[in-house]
Amino acid sequence: MTIPVENVANYFLHRSTPYTDTGITPLKLQKLVYYGHSWYMLLNNGEPLIDEEFQAWVHGPVCPSLYRMYKHFGYGTIPIPDSVLPVDQNVQEVLDIVWNMYGSFDGRYLEELTHQEVPWIMARGDADHQQPLDAVINNELIYQYYQERLLGAET
Repeated sequence: MTIPVENVANYFLHRSTPYTDTGITPLKLQKLVYYGHSWYMLLNNGEPLIDEEFQAWVHGPVCPSLYRMYKHFGYGTIPIPDSVLPVDQNVQEVLDIVWNMYGSFDGRYLEELTHQEVPWIMARGDADHQQPLDAVINNELIYQYYQERLLGAET
């Protein structure tokens, strides 16, 4: 089962409150959705959360359609949408884990975090960090990487 990327983004935007944090920028939203997708696959035997791909852009993993939805906010904070889009209980539980792990960090920190992870590094290959690139980050590689991280944490 996959859900629309905008539902995942909407969930994270509703988790943010202007009273307790600085809000969510497009950069931060991209990374939260990427981590939501990654951890969902890890906890659901490789099943993708969204049916779109992430690409290894200069500032980390990016879902192009999500980028187009929110690029007009630039480096600014995205307002919390009026309506809540549906996510099922299993998805919500995973997204809550991701929010608790990554939600307090800003987009730049999350960008640096993804730059240290194998899926983004492998997708970029030999490309310079500042070279624009639209190479796809393979879902199987994401799943394997997070499996290895989880198994490494258990030993």
